[in-house]
Amino acid sequence: MLVSITKNFEERLAVTALVGLLFVSVLVILWPAASLVLAQTATLSPAALTISPDPAQTDDLVTAQVDLGADSSNNIFTWYINKQKRSDLSGLGKSVAIFIAPSSPAASLSIRVDYGLPGAATTTLAQTVSVVLSPATKAFQQMQNQFQDLTAQQADVETHISADIRQLPDNAGPGETVTLIVSSLSADLDNATITWFFNGKRISSGVGNRNLTIQLGPSGSANDARADIVLADGRQTEAFYSITPLGVTFYWWSNTHIPPWYRGKSLPTPGSLIFIQARPSFPDAVSGALLYTWFVDDTLVTAASGQGKSILSYAIPDDGQIAPIRVRVANISKTVNQEAEFGVPVQTPELWVYETRPFEGIVTAIAIKTIARPAGKTLEFVAEPFFAAASLIKDLKYQWTLNGVALENDKTPNVLRLLSRTDTTGAQAVNVSFGDQANRVLRLLQSFQVNLQ
Repeated sequence: MLVSITKNFEERLAVTALVGLLFVSVLVILWPAASLVLAQTATLSPAALTISPDPAQTDDLVTAQVDLGADSSNNIFTWYINKQKRSDLSGLGKSVAIFIAPSSPAASLSIRVDYGLPGAATTTLAQTVSVVLSPATKAFQQMQNQFQDLTAQQADVETHISADIRQLPDNAGPGETVTLIVSSLSADLDNATITWFFNGKRISSGVGNRNLTIQLGPSGSANDARADIVLADGRQTEAFYSITPLGVTFYWWSNTHIPPWYRGKSLPTPGSLIFIQARPSFPDAVSGALLYTWFVDDTLVTAASGQGKSILSYAIPDDGQIAPIRVRVANISKTVNQEAEFGVPVQTPELWVYETRPFEGIVTAIAIKTIARPAGKTLEFVAEPFFAAASLIKDLKYQWTLNGVALENDKTPNVLRLLSRTDTTGAQAVNVSFGDQANRVLRLLQSFQVNLQ
């Protein structure tokens, strides 16, 4: 009996040892694989899409990169920029995409990439960044604005035509023959049709007809010439010239307003004063000893007449109607006795608007008609009343309007400062008018347009 029990125990022990040995063998076999799985699970990380720079800048490089946390060379990457597939950026192992941002700021820039092993399902990553204006684009837009300004100035110069008439000889006397020659620095007159008029009568016409020969009238006579010019491209202008064959010329000036930077002459206008100086063809010492007798509308001006009184001041009526003015120059013995008439060149006041820029001051090269400027900036404009009578300047009243809305500007009434918002774009109509307090003598209006971008 004891032998039988012992035998059974030994058999059970052998079976138990065999089962334990099999368990250990299986554990030894499975343990490396389990370790490998654990090791691989510990080293993997989620894929990420990074964009640089963020936000993107216009016309600048943008870099998009996918980080898989492992070797990505065996994956196929398909890139989409703003929903447009970019085949040039896509392909095997192309986990990095480099491209140029749009030229204008947009609300956003969307970037998407699909990736995966060949033949396997793909994974999608997407990201959206904003686009801001780069310094380079800002500088380019400023250059565009400057180019547009220069183009506008060039167009104005090309449109304007000026012509002048001179005479040979320049000191012809009564009854002498002179030749008038018309010329221009801004137009081709050799191919222009030129028609001459002398004392109101048509004398000659033809292409390149630049010269006119005339015989002057007697002393004190009016000899007025006009050249009507039609260029080959259809543009037209005219030039005037007057000769008083008395050996007496006139020099004149007026007290009308002109800006300090204006290089031209102040022109007489209604309500202003004009000062007229008679200049005989004698040395100053002789001219100072002569007798000057001034007449306005055939009425003797006693206070302005006498020995050496070669200057007459004349108040131009408010309606601009000029009375005839003449002077008799003589010596006591009457061996010199000549008369000359003077035609007052009355003009109309003009209102022009100019831009004022920081560090530059008034841009005097050209008056404003249409300009383009960035939105959100402060703009300053100054209105200049060319040739307004000095007696009216202090009483001028200015009125500015923006898109039909009147603006208040009491401190410096001829200056307008505009501050636009960055979201305000498009054409802005600006008007300025001025006149004397009663609008009795002077009333002018000028308009221009500001395109905000």
